[in-house]
Amino acid sequence: MLTTALAFGLAAHAGDYMERPFHPVQSGPPSAQVDWTALQLHVTARSDRSFGAWKDRRLQEQDALDSLGPKVRTLATSLRVTPDHDVADLLSGDPQMAARLEDGL
Repeated sequence: MLTTALAFGLAAHAGDYMERPFHPVQSGPPSAQVDWTALQLHVTARSDRSFGAWKDRRLQEQDALDSLGPKVRTLATSLRVTPDHDVADLLSGDPQMAARLEDGL
């Protein structure tokens, strides 16, 4: 099994420019953690294929990477930005806002 993690920055390099004397605020299931302090979505993908040709680590990595893109999009669009709205609502709203969010995804 192979686990691949991707940190998707909601704000470009927010952590690079500020000191953090406090602990990060995180939420979410184990396969997707939102670090609200650094404005990052951490998503984990894995390949459970381990027999035959799938014993090759490169194939396992590629399998995990192939599943990562759709998983990130699904999880990112389900994030709540207000108690009544999630990212999917914003993507279907104002065209300018939707274009900026799509660029971030």
